[in-house]
Amino acid sequence: MEIVRPEMIEHEALKIVGDRVGEVKSVDLELMPCYVIDVSCDLLAGGDFYEKHSEKVCVNCLNRMISKIGRKFDLVKTFVWEHVKLSARIDREEATYLVKKWLVNELTTEKEMVVKQTDSSTVFEKRDITVDEESFEVKRIELYYFPIYHVEGDKKRFYVDALTGEARSSLMAI
Repeated sequence: MEIVRPEMIEHEALKIVGDRVGEVKSVDLELMPCYVIDVSCDLLAGGDFYEKHSEKVCVNCLNRMISKIGRKFDLVKTFVWEHVKLSARIDREEATYLVKKWLVNELTTEKEMVVKQTDSSTVFEKRDITVDEESFEVKRIELYYFPIYHVEGDKKRFYVDALTGEARSSLMAI
């Protein structure tokens, strides 16, 4: 289990939600569980090997949403801020299944490819790009906890991602 260091403090989260919450009743730091998974698979073009694909993705353990990870996180070994750790609603096996299904959906496409080239001409052909599901491999899977500020007001509640500053009115949308 790894805990990701927040990139903003409570005061900054309050600035993001502004007057939309009304009078602030409480601000809590919650740790949202997510599986971070390094995966790879082979892509096929018309049934033949095309290329190896690798990806690092995050599976939200509350809403099962999957997102690509394009950066590194600062981790903390001990978390000194007062917080609430939310419980994961899925396990490693379900997270892996969801990623496999997501990759097949994301990577299946049609692409024009060069099939014959001479000095005077190039012949293109459309080929289906598919995932060789048997080649699907989990290289690494770890449970991370991502910091979220829960801002409760007299008008509305917001959840603010403490890494990106994204604010949503539902925890399931983050």
